[in-house]
Amino acid sequence: ADGAATEKKSERLGGWNIDLTPWGSLTFRADVRNTPGDVMVWRAGLNLGVSGPLGDRTRLVLNLENEASWYDFHNAAGLVPGTDSPLTDVYRMTLRPGLAWQQSDTLSWVGGAIVEFAGERDAGLGDSATYGGYIWARYQLTPTMALTAGFGAKTRLEEDGLIVPLLGLEWDVSDKVKVTVRGLEARVAAKLNPALTFTLSGAWELREFRLADDNPLPGGVARDSRVPIAAGLEWRVCDHVMLALRGGAVVWQEFRFDDRDGNEVGKQRTDPAPFLMLSAQFTF
Repeated sequence: ADGAATEKKSERLGGWNIDLTPWGSLTFRADVRNTPGDVMVWRAGLNLGVSGPLGDRTRLVLNLENEASWYDFHNAAGLVPGTDSPLTDVYRMTLRPGLAWQQSDTLSWVGGAIVEFAGERDAGLGDSATYGGYIWARYQLTPTMALTAGFGAKTRLEEDGLIVPLLGLEWDVSDKVKVTVRGLEARVAAKLNPALTFTLSGAWELREFRLADDNPLPGGVARDSRVPIAAGLEWRVCDHVMLALRGGAVVWQEFRFDDRDGNEVGKQRTDPAPFLMLSAQFTF
């Protein structure tokens, strides 16, 4: 989805395009069910998107996402035996190289690979790696509506591979309102004025991290799946800079811990919790 957005923007501007997006988020403390403990999550990241022409109808699409997460578990016994803080600092890097091909004025194709490394600092690089790919088609149904369809597939840490249908919608409801669905995220954007946009969004997120050998669950896997719902404001400072502030709630979240053989050790959900996210986008 991010690759599609970068490719579309580059196509409008012409030539090569670079997007650099630093961001940070805080999910406030949420009680872990069936245990007296709670958890708070800080995240920070830096995303890079590059797109440029390789021919009359073909473009390079490259996205690199770097993310660090800090989990502050407190008295969360029951997830992993012998500890009430099973996860602290973890890191994730995702590379998505791809190609976009404009078959006609209304039909285009995008496909590429996924390489991801996710785990604690001392986890083995090879043990933290997963791989996959994606392909989808975009059809301009009307001047104000485009549809996308395809699928993505990816290996997982000590788990069966994941195949996700990639169904999308871009609908300019009016000059000021746009509805976008990209994969596992839906978004409504309404322009308040030429510089300020109000947004509503919802998504399903899955993160999986390889644990280090000195973790209480040596060589195991921590899985964090969640559904955030948010409202936000985007401020177009100038042609090349945009600031965004989002806030809302993680309405569903589940932590699962598996041993190095993929056997479930502990699984708990949390109560809903508020979150805030701040980002900046620089376009060159």
